[in-house]
Amino acid sequence: MKLKTWLKVWLTKITMSIMWFIIDIAAMMFMMIKDSISWVISRFTKHYRNIDELPIYNYFKLLETGDTRYMMHEYKKYPVKFDKDWKNCLDEIGNKYESNHRYLKLLYKERELVLLNIKYIKTQDRKLLTHIRILEKEIDKLNEGNQEQNYLEQITIIEEYYKIKFNEKLDSIAKFLTYKNRYLKDGKTVQKSV
Repeated sequence: MKLKTWLKVWLTKITMSIMWFIIDIAAMMFMMIKDSISWVISRFTKHYRNIDELPIYNYFKLLETGDTRYMMHEYKKYPVKFDKDWKNCLDEIGNKYESNHRYLKLLYKERELVLLNIKYIKTQDRKLLTHIRILEKEIDKLNEGNQEQNYLEQITIIEEYYKIKFNEKLDSIAKFLTYKNRYLKDGKTVQKSV
């Protein structure tokens, strides 16, 4: 009698192990298929590859949200990431328009601060508070002398000065930054960080 009970217990354990193994394999296959679909969509979806193509509106939405789907010609709810193209755009801006480095650095620091705060709330790890304070001080230093202007205000100032009209959905960020840098070289003051 005990042998039958013992055998049933072991068969149940073996069955459960096999079932969890199958679930793990199915989850891994699902993730591989999802990544493959994302890769295929990113290859065949029209998207902006550099700052000469990327519209002003999309650039600022990317900075604000971090959602790389704004790299697409038509924003859709696909699970696609264009991280490589976005990083290339940021590098291109950094190389061509150095005055924007401070702003990009500020955005990354602020995003890092938000993530650290979330991590602290979840873990209650007091060591994170030191990192949070350090980041807050770095952000304050970057903000010193920085007058707050959103990109629409910057566009308006440049449009009035040069008597031109930007279409933020069509004109590239490269065009906007070129005008902005020229404006700054003329000695005018627009927020020095896009």
